[in-house]
Amino acid sequence: MGYLTLTEQHDRDFRRSMTYAVLRDMKVGADVLPRLRDAVVRWIGDGCMTISGFELDNTTKECTVQSGYVQVVNDDADS
Repeated sequence: MGYLTLTEQHDRDFRRSMTYAVLRDMKVGADVLPRLRDAVVRWIGDGCMTISGFELDNTTKECTVQSGYVQVVNDDADS
């Protein structure tokens, strides 16, 4: 669970702009999952979405293609 953002920014490793999908912990502020680069929303419906992209391992520099199923939840506790 966390706060999802989808934003475009310059990527140093690939030396170009990329769309990033980032899921962050709402309390701590740390990433919950590895960031998806070249993120694309593939489907939206019924309060859910699928986002695809790739992760880059900072140690090995290997890329792994991933897709994530996201369920949007309205947390009224913070309102």
